Amino acid sequence: MICFLLITAVWQNVTVISTNSSITPPSDPNAVNPNLQQKPDKEKIEISVKIKKNDLELIANKVVTTIPYVNSSLDREAFKSILQKSKNQYPDIKEIIINSESGVMYKYLVQTMDVLSEEKYNDVAISTN
Repeated sequence: MICFLLITAVWQNVTVISTNSSITPPSDPNAVNPNLQQKPDKEKIEISVKIKKNDLELIANKVVTTIPYVNSSLDREAFKSILQKSKNQYPDIKEIIINSESGVMYKYLVQTMDVLSEEKYNDVAISTN
């Protein structure tokens, strides 16, 4: 019981899990990232994915595209197609922030990360807020 409480107590303090990302998630406005090049706000383009209970949303430059789940699974081909369109539109963007609603099944996060990896998005940050 004590081991379980110690392990879970550590995870309660984690707000962002980052994997080789040079981006600062929007949930931490005070963080300074020396690797991030400063750009004017009008040129800043962000791509993020929001995992929801019934669908997945890809937000690219404030344009939201919804991908519904098919047979309780992520529609991988539709998601890949939308990612490829975003990559053609914004070829320099390799960074994505993943957000998730509360209560979303873990398999949707894994499926999302698999597709992002297949499409060569290597700088992925997971926001847990």
